[in-house]
Amino acid sequence: MQFKKTLAAVMAAAVLSSAATYAVCTTDAKPLSAFANLFGDIDGDGDVNAGDAAEILMYAAWKGAGNSGDLAYYLSNRSGDVTPTEPPVETPSETPTETPSGITLTNEDKVLSIVCWTDADLANMLDVYTPADPNVKVRYVNCGCSAGGDAAEKYMTFLNSGSDADLYFAEGAWLKNYIDNDSYSLPLSELGITATDYADAYDYTVQIGTDSQGVLKAASWQTAAGCYAYNATLAKEYLGVTSPEEMQAKISDWDKFEATAAELKTASDGRVKIAATLGGLWQAYSAANENIWVKDNTLQYDIPRAFSNMAKRYVENGYVDPSVQQWTSDWTDIGLNEKALGYFYASWCLGEGAQLEQHGGDAGNWRICRGPQDFFWGGSWICVSPNCDTKAEAANFLRAFTVNTDSMEEYALYSGDMVNNKTAMNRIVANGSNSNALLGGQDQFAVLKEVADGARVSTQSTKYDAGLRNAFIASLEYTIYDSTYDTLKEYQKQALYDYPQLSEGTLTEQAGDAGATDNPSAPADSVWMAGLPTSFAYFYGYKSGDSLFNNIYETINLRSVSENGSFRGDFRISDYDEEGVGYTGTHHYNYYSGSFGKAEKIDDYTYRTSIASVTYEKVGESSIASSWRTIYDELPAFENPGDIYIYLPGKPVSSIPAAFMKTDSAKALADYSTMPEGTYGIYFESTQQGLIGIK
Repeated sequence: MQFKKTLAAVMAAAVLSSAATYAVCTTDAKPLSAFANLFGDIDGDGDVNAGDAAEILMYAAWKGAGNSGDLAYYLSNRSGDVTPTEPPVETPSETPTETPSGITLTNEDKVLSIVCWTDADLANMLDVYTPADPNVKVRYVNCGCSAGGDAAEKYMTFLNSGSDADLYFAEGAWLKNYIDNDSYSLPLSELGITATDYADAYDYTVQIGTDSQGVLKAASWQTAAGCYAYNATLAKEYLGVTSPEEMQAKISDWDKFEATAAELKTASDGRVKIAATLGGLWQAYSAANENIWVKDNTLQYDIPRAFSNMAKRYVENGYVDPSVQQWTSDWTDIGLNEKALGYFYASWCLGEGAQLEQHGGDAGNWRICRGPQDFFWGGSWICVSPNCDTKAEAANFLRAFTVNTDSMEEYALYSGDMVNNKTAMNRIVANGSNSNALLGGQDQFAVLKEVADGARVSTQSTKYDAGLRNAFIASLEYTIYDSTYDTLKEYQKQALYDYPQLSEGTLTEQAGDAGATDNPSAPADSVWMAGLPTSFAYFYGYKSGDSLFNNIYETINLRSVSENGSFRGDFRISDYDEEGVGYTGTHHYNYYSGSFGKAEKIDDYTYRTSIASVTYEKVGESSIASSWRTIYDELPAFENPGDIYIYLPGKPVSSIPAAFMKTDSAKALADYSTMPEGTYGIYFESTQQGLIGIK
């Protein structure tokens, strides 16, 4: 669905997008959550329109007239005719604050500026926070983006600009890039706060907030403890489980988890997977694993190898569907359609409107338990900017949300966030006042506080770890049907591309490395051509139709070809015109495996073969979710395919059939006289479809 913009909205968007503005909110006005300035709503009327554009233009004119003061000052002091006024002269606090550690702090200005990419957490904080100095205002400053990943880069520019920044929020995934650099962070001791103040915090949060030299530079107000959330109805039907305690007993370690996955597969006839995604398994397995990713600037492979072997067993045995990716509609649908028993979640997934409700509905039919391993997923920390000039108030803010038990308990009850204070969480659980309707009244904090207490991180963690974890899971999902050794080679290639300063280390194939087995239906005399890579992907995509607006999109992935010609892959054909009751489009989708017949050499660059056999994961099943119907179908290209031609590097492009060259994936070949090095082609003659593969 498309929405038309009014002329005023277009004008506003143009002016606002060109203005270097920051969202500003103060504690002496309405709560931060009531403002929409982050999205350009400068005048706070709930809409981004010409009124906001006018505010920016008048502010620019006011500044151009020689007035001093930022946007916050202008907005809070403007009159109807925008009469220029001089901002007050900022003076240090008349009464310096002495911290418990004996350090005297002052406020050199009267604004505590807190930098972040969203006001989601800060809004709740400011609703319950009262500045120690009544003359100090607290303002939220957006760093110029709306996502934590983008903030990882934006912060450096912002902090170097000299803009007012006292505190800033940082995600654990990239926190070390800032706390390991004195140009971007101050020790908390500069505010009179030391590690002894965090004796009641969960250990892993303090460890993450400590830089590589052992200096405490960041503190977290929250714990992102993880759990296994499961469908209670399915657990009772297929496993006979009637309580979280019974479920925990069945999955309390990874061996038991895998055994229960097998039990579930048998009981549900393979319909229900024990975990929604490989990515979820990876979050639980890797986040608290104490093995290391980098040693002496050299890649280490223990964690990737161990998880790769485990994940490949899960896929081969049907315990998890590798096609389901996190943060997609498939991730949601597999829970709503009761095809997954459970999800690995963090504390922030369990609130109203968050992932638990999105994936499981609001019927209160879900429960949580600790799962096979205590872990955490994400979380944010508060850092002190080297530009901090409101140190007394900054120290008070940090103590209120990361040290003081009473105020942290108040914040937890107000916001629903799990705070980083053991005593506060124990009080809440003991009081019995917290229950989660989505969990049938279960108190999630009773489980999560135990997980947080058991979560650990490696004492040798580095600034590369988060990026390497992401590179590995992407490589695994890409090569899930290959051997573990092939997966590790793909990971190594990606890791060194992302971090060329690292050394590749020693990577050898080991006994026990899991991978795709040869297809048993492959003919015994099958002889595959020499020179074809045994692990690479072919991609094929085209748009059908004769008009400019094509509504069918097809992708075929041939992800693995073994030495005897067996293969595995998947496909998706999306038809936006195939509509019906409850859906506006149809996906034809499936995983397949099979084998090519004997390959016959035609010339030095061409082989001819055929499809000896092909089977599908499932055929005929269908479901409707998120306005789409999904049908598990057969691949048209494999129906009566006839002769199949394999093109090798060096193949003259002029000799390749025109039908192959018209496919979207092959159009780039028109710039070459021969098939480029590392490029391969597969052509289905009868259906005139082609696949391009890049080694």
